[in-house]
Amino acid sequence: MLLDRVTVVNSSPIGVDESAVRQWVLRVLEQRGAVGTVGIAFVGLEEMASLNSRYRGGEGPTDVLSFADTEDDDWVDGSEETEGVSCLGDVVIAPEVARENALNEGATLSHELRVLLTHGLLHLLGYDHETDSGEMLSEQQRLLQDLEGELPDDLV
Repeated sequence: MLLDRVTVVNSSPIGVDESAVRQWVLRVLEQRGAVGTVGIAFVGLEEMASLNSRYRGGEGPTDVLSFADTEDDDWVDGSEETEGVSCLGDVVIAPEVARENALNEGATLSHELRVLLTHGLLHLLGYDHETDSGEMLSEQQRLLQDLEGELPDDLV
């Protein structure tokens, strides 16, 4: 079953609909023609700040981090190779930061989580908005427009 290729864990104080998250992730991967397992972790502010400091040298929590599959740490249990399908990597999201982003942008938390999931997944697929000429953010916007109407609206 495809849903078992997406592992979702939530240690943040904000509840998420894991089934809706899995559906979103699978549709984004399908739209990009990508095959592989993905781990999605929702974490609290302290853990995200620690990860941001350790891996990006950043201060404080950020909204999303992506860890493409390497031989290093896997952040989500079960994200290793499954039935001959390789692991694409892990996406870590801080829902509390996402909630603040949503409030600042006049959006819903569900919309912001879809933005961050899509953003993180595109990084796992090799996109890099810091070095490309706008391709990643353009693809992110296209995916959001194409998929938001067809999948459950509420991720929280």
